[in-house]
Amino acid sequence: MGFNLVRCNNFRNLKGVDIAPSSAINLIIGENASGKSNFLESIFYLGRAKSFRTNKLHELINFDEEETNLFARYRGKGDIETSIGIERKRNLKKEKIKVDGNYVKSKSELAKHVPVQMLHPPVFRMFDESPSHRRKFIDFGLFHVEQLFHSVWKSYTIALSNRNHLLKKGNKDDLRYWDREILDLGNQLNQFRSSYLNELHHHLMIEAAKLFEAKDIKFSINCGWKKGLDFSQALKNSFERDVSIGYTSVGPHLFDFAINFGRINGKIVLSNGQKKLLVFALHTAQAIIISTAKSNPGILLFDEVSSELDAANRDRVFAYISELNVQSFLTGTDELAFSSLPVKPALFHVEHGKIFS
Repeated sequence: MGFNLVRCNNFRNLKGVDIAPSSAINLIIGENASGKSNFLESIFYLGRAKSFRTNKLHELINFDEEETNLFARYRGKGDIETSIGIERKRNLKKEKIKVDGNYVKSKSELAKHVPVQMLHPPVFRMFDESPSHRRKFIDFGLFHVEQLFHSVWKSYTIALSNRNHLLKKGNKDDLRYWDREILDLGNQLNQFRSSYLNELHHHLMIEAAKLFEAKDIKFSINCGWKKGLDFSQALKNSFERDVSIGYTSVGPHLFDFAINFGRINGKIVLSNGQKKLLVFALHTAQAIIISTAKSNPGILLFDEVSSELDAANRDRVFAYISELNVQSFLTGTDELAFSSLPVKPALFHVEHGKIFS
């Protein structure tokens, strides 16, 4: 499974790229600033029509050009192939996306076809970053395994925006309708996330044990309101405060989670290298859940995979990646640094925006 053809032109510094990746491990080697991370970004963009680096998507177009074009073929469940094409012009705000030759209206319609997860330095700092990073991780998994999640999440976001608008205006009279809306939708989101974290915990225990000595792993969940209350009570208790500050101060839009080892937060007890291993385990556990639900684990992208890892942990990670039944792309500056990979990867060299096999 995975992309068996990738073409991109004028995507950042990449021009005339046309490669046939392996369904297993693909090693992208090149000097710094040669285009390695740009290539990973192009794979991510083909899967989600967004960047993991910037919200200013016009920056993805080569500065000498007016548009970028990407095309790929993805082999999924039952060897069924899906073609994906994306065109973005500098003078237009929105890209054109085609799946199997037909235009799709939203990025979510594209994203459901190819689950792409990116592991790079900002992601490895997941537990040192704001709660939004951890919410996005959980919600990505739910998007692919829970059929109703996206519509409920979208409706909740709209309801929350409408409630906040009334709060800013100080309009108490019309709040009751939106209170009922966000309460109903928020409880659904909370249930989705709680159930998903239970399943994720099961797989994380198994995957983390393959990478480091991980005992007594527990999730600590903040649903977005005070522990011991249900959402209805929390929303009622916060009403006057919300009117005063002009926005909704409780709810699943503030959801967060931590990973504890016994009673101690992993953020405190783990080294930077161990945190990186934990994030590896989290993403592969998520890929396993997605694969179970969709018979399609998707794609894993690894940028600077071996940084902050000593030789023993680096080799452990390489062995771990080699055993995954997931198409993977790894970047590096030196092919010899990957000599301990137990399996032979497909090798691609990047030079000045060109990729050679």
